[in-house]
Amino acid sequence: MFLNHNGQVLPVNTPIFGSDNRAFRYGDGLFETIRMVNGQPQFLDLHLARLQEGMQVLQLDKNEKWTIDFWQETIADLCRRNKLFKDARIKLSVYRNAAGWYTPETNTAAFLLEVWPLDTTGYQLNNKGLVIDIFTEVPKRVGALATIKSANSLPYILAGIYAKKNGLDDCLLINEQQRLVEAVASNLFLVKNNTLYTPPLTDGCVAGIMRRIICSNYSVVEQSIPMAALLEADEILLTNAIQGVQWVVGYKNKRYFNKVSKELVSLIR
Repeated sequence: MFLNHNGQVLPVNTPIFGSDNRAFRYGDGLFETIRMVNGQPQFLDLHLARLQEGMQVLQLDKNEKWTIDFWQETIADLCRRNKLFKDARIKLSVYRNAAGWYTPETNTAAFLLEVWPLDTTGYQLNNKGLVIDIFTEVPKRVGALATIKSANSLPYILAGIYAKKNGLDDCLLINEQQRLVEAVASNLFLVKNNTLYTPPLTDGCVAGIMRRIICSNYSVVEQSIPMAALLEADEILLTNAIQGVQWVVGYKNKRYFNKVSKELVSLIR
């Protein structure tokens, strides 16, 4: 397998970072995870637009060479080298490539592009519903950094450990106001009385690509969601750019349907 580090294609086991790398030291970077279906990166323009917005938040210099054509060619080349021609996970990481301690000497950006095969074809609804709970130990802070895919992912890591320890498929994070935000790697939607709800970006959720697709093509109410709403919902679903839509079957003793989840999978296809 190969990766692309700042334009240089290397075997995946090649050392590419020193101990002074800012992404390692400070989490000084961000990333995009993109799904490839039948050899085509999905929603690449939206991913790159979100990446640029995140770079502006982190005050990383814009690289004029990083056009959509550049990324299409770079992704296609790396997939060919790794013999990935159908479905794959693509991760594009961007970090501040500069010396300095907390205060960087420059704001130049570098990138790391990685790819992995996927064993599913296209976006498919999960056959077995997920069982979830709420992770309350480390609330997610609301602010400018909350909506981007930051390299600092500690709240999600701790939530993932909590889910694993408790035999869960996933768990939901809350913000400092005790409102539901999102899952470990997905945005959150609830269905109540045939109405689809999702937390607003102002509550601290990531500006997910699949969330944007659904909100742009389906009637969605964006409003704060208290934890108690889970037990009142008719349906819970999680969305991200890799898996599309996943339906939740259980939270506590409550069980849920997947009618709207099926509709949304058909929509994104």
